Amino acid sequence: MVVLFLGLLTVAAGTYFVVSSKSDKAQTDPHSTTTTSPPALVWQNPVIDADFPDPAIIRVDDRYVAFATNGPKGQIQVASSEDLAIWKVTGDALGSLPEWASDEPDLVWAPSVGRIGDNWLMFATFRHAASGRQCIGLLHSGAVEGPYIPASAEPFLCPVSQGGAIDPELFIDGEIPWLLWKVDGNCCGKPSLIRSQRLAEDGRSLIGEPVTILELDQDWERNPATQQSTIEGPAMARIDGRLVLLYSANGYAGPRYAVGQAICVEVSGPCSKTGAAPVLSTSWPTVGPGGAMLFKDSYNRDWIAYHAWTGDSVGYDAGGARAMHIAPVVLIGDRLIVLGPTTDPMSLEHDARVPTASGRP
Repeated sequence: MVVLFLGLLTVAAGTYFVVSSKSDKAQTDPHSTTTTSPPALVWQNPVIDADFPDPAIIRVDDRYVAFATNGPKGQIQVASSEDLAIWKVTGDALGSLPEWASDEPDLVWAPSVGRIGDNWLMFATFRHAASGRQCIGLLHSGAVEGPYIPASAEPFLCPVSQGGAIDPELFIDGEIPWLLWKVDGNCCGKPSLIRSQRLAEDGRSLIGEPVTILELDQDWERNPATQQSTIEGPAMARIDGRLVLLYSANGYAGPRYAVGQAICVEVSGPCSKTGAAPVLSTSWPTVGPGGAMLFKDSYNRDWIAYHAWTGDSVGYDAGGARAMHIAPVVLIGDRLIVLGPTTDPMSLEHDARVPTASGRP
């Protein structure tokens, strides 16, 4: 078992060196002169060992809720956990398909959920029946786990002439909501782009014009099959005050698929990719990691959630599943360091603190 204290982390020759640190979260026993801490978090990836692609985890009070692309449990799968280690996939968060969407369960993708006001909003990808393109719809619910019902009879975002739009990301920066997405150009010989646009205060309409914040321009993002040369799956978070943008690239059904990273000045850009290599890539038996996003745990530590194939079962034709993995992350300078991928048992002390970019907890 690998034990992570995350007190001070440096990087040398690709190896992670971890030194334990004390914490102000230790709890004092009034009947003892020593301090006690909660038990360590122990987990082993994949934490959801079933098809649960494009995971999106949010923390709600004292538990975690995850949403995913269609799979065995529904068109928009939902799961919950009290500790991040043990998850229960509870069913389908989708109450009904939008009127404009075709009834094709395999084409419901990549939900993103957030709370604005008294409502939970979900952006997700559906097949636009009239055009045959993938487009983004808006749904809402009074409860985090749903059921989510369409907020409109029309698509929220559907640039048919550009190839459609997929992989929405609802990002709330302070109190300002934004939407990020992929222009699905590789479907039809057009560019794949990552764009952002500000949302109205209630999150239900767009303000201004979209801005392209990322393009395909690195060798590892390209695939011999032109349609598989793409960037997609944007996810944004603030870590140590920096705007970190994750994205996936290459063909999702193979070992070249990986996660890249950029640092953005604003949500509307400009964004600069950090390095010429992905921050998360295949490491046997974790194959083709992607669909990544960032979230904070109850101790305000930063984590990544992503999906990956396992071992030789790569691709659905091979009987594979894109299972859900999690890992702690830390930002060193401009570069996100992911403690993984690994399928070894892992342990993280609950009172450990993730270091800041300066290396000081």
